[in-house]
Amino acid sequence: MGQRLAKPGTRRRLTQRGEWFEFEVIPREKKTDGMIFKPFGKWDYGYESDTVCYISWLHWVINTWGSFKIDYIEAAAILGIALYLQEHPEWWPEGHQAGTGASYVYNVQGGYCWYHYFVRGRKDWSTWLASWSTVATNIGATFEDFGLPSLDTTDQAYKQPVHHWAHMVGVSEGLSAAFLFEALRPKKGKSRGWLFLLIPFVTIGIIYMAEQERKKELSSIARLSDMGSDARR
Repeated sequence: MGQRLAKPGTRRRLTQRGEWFEFEVIPREKKTDGMIFKPFGKWDYGYESDTVCYISWLHWVINTWGSFKIDYIEAAAILGIALYLQEHPEWWPEGHQAGTGASYVYNVQGGYCWYHYFVRGRKDWSTWLASWSTVATNIGATFEDFGLPSLDTTDQAYKQPVHHWAHMVGVSEGLSAAFLFEALRPKKGKSRGWLFLLIPFVTIGIIYMAEQERKKELSSIARLSDMGSDARR
């Protein structure tokens, strides 16, 4: 599913800050059943729901497999850079640093697979699966913003909003990286029809609209909060 914007106070920390590895199942009394996973000691690649953890981590495995089957040197470079940027969100624009989840990383990988499947016409199973699962999970992560049922069953009071910005930037960076690698290290392939070429951009457009819907909702909540504060004065 999706990268999540951090919500203060919803997780209990059992280990000291700065350790290299941290894994923790979130206590049931927190009204969630997710996990904290910090393989490098900083960023939390876990989620507030077991369902979202399993779907997202499986997608990460699929996209890693798909990208390495295309070109292991390029895939290793993309994975390493994406992990570095995820672990150092101070490089990100103001307002987008806080969050949890692995989806920025696997969306970069997914964008790379998109280029080779939708643009260059690669037809092996690993690229097909990585490309379409990236389309499906990104669109699925927008359901709640458009009023559709979500797979995330976390208690609404504890649920974190999806960080669509990280998805949109991730797949865009993956597409761009694949294009640059193609200029430096051309691969055999036959371009697909224009309908296939539209799919990545339509998906990015849906993610963008979901991000705008989320911003509208947050703005409405902020206005109602301000009105309540004024009424109490």
